[in-house]
Formats: sequence, structure tokens, C-alpha cells
Amino acid sequence: MLLDDMKSNVYLFYGDEPLIIKNKINYTIKDVKTSEHNVTTYDFEETKLLDIIQDASTPPFLADNKVIIIKNPLFLQNEDLINEQEKEGLKRYLSNPNESTVLIFDASNVKVSKSLSIVKLLMNKAEVSHTEALTDVEKGGWLRRQLQANGITIRDDALKLFFNIVSQDLVSAQNEINKIINYIGSGGVVTSQVIRDVVTKELDKDVYSL
Repeated sequence: MLLDDMKSNVYLFYGDEPLIIKNKINYTIKDVKTSEHNVTTYDFEETKLLDIIQDASTPPFLADNKVIIIKNPLFLQNEDLINEQEKEGLKRYLSNPNESTVLIFDASNVKVSKSLSIVKLLMNKAEVSHTEALTDVEKGGWLRRQLQANGITIRDDALKLFFNIVSQDLVSAQNEINKIINYIGSGGVVTSQVIRDVVTKELDKDVYSL
């Protein structure tokens, strides 16, 4: 049976910041308190939807709960990608989800169309989390917090240079932040020179600067 602190058996995560969506999904999985052996990720582009639904409908193995994640649910932007049998099977499941399964739709790379019948039903039945793109100020605060968590500070000019060099995509930014953390160590200060020495300039921005 679903744990008491869970809001729903079905979740939809979508929006403009894949890294934040990934973190939200990880927090949701953590709340389920099941073993990693009962967390299964399917890619819609590789696995038939009915096979995923069948797995979601079966009880977990030696546990009270399990998690099923559907990545790249492209049928949420184009229903023509699933046939009538798949569509009806999904609708039946959403109307009566398995109590021991937490089904997560990871639509971080999907342009969800709210006009589609499947999406309308999902919006009604699921716990929905929409993540909007961060503003420049929010991204600056996010970067500072990543560094501060490792005992590192960054100067204002270095922060500005960082986002002039690195894509606004937080996944790319996180990779560069990890490089900075490994390079400078706890207690260090990130300067513009550190950014120039460590951060990889993306090709499109490099071409633009030329």
C-alpha cells in the first residue's frame, strides 16, 4: 500500500530545467522508501507502453512499494505515437492505479500539450510539478549555493563570466561547477582567472565571441 506521506500514486514532472526536475524526481523516489531493486526506469522510445503499464500493474518483489519511471513520454506531445490499445490501457491505469506502484512520468525533454486527452486525464489524476526556467538572478543564487555547500565563494565578476562562457542549461553548468570544486577545494575563492583556467567555453559562444 502507498506510504502515508506520499501525495499520489502517479506523478508528472515537466518544464524547462531538466536538472531541477531530476532532483524533484529523486526526492519523490526517496519518499517511497523502497529498495533500489524496486525502482525501474523505462524509456518510451525503447519499451512498449503496454509493457510498462503491465509492470506498473504488478505487485513489487519482496517490498511494499515500487517505482516505475517513464522517460521521454513523447505521447504527451503527440498522441499519434501510441495506438488506441495503448491509449485505452493507459487511461484505464490512470483511472485506477496500482496502490503499491508510484508511477512517474519524466517529461523533462517533452513539450507537453495540454490539449491532448491523455494529458488532460493525467493532469487530473496525477500530482503535477511544472518547473519554469530560472531567471538570471535565480541562476546566480543557485551557482553560489552549489559552491557554498563545498565551502567555496565566488566573486561577482567571476559569476558573470561563468554564465558568459557556459550554457544557461543547468546540466552543463553543473558539470563545470564540479570541475571548479575539484580544482579549487574547500575554502577557496573563485576568481575570473579560475573561470578562464577551468571552465570549458562552449563552441557556440566561442564562435559568437569571434
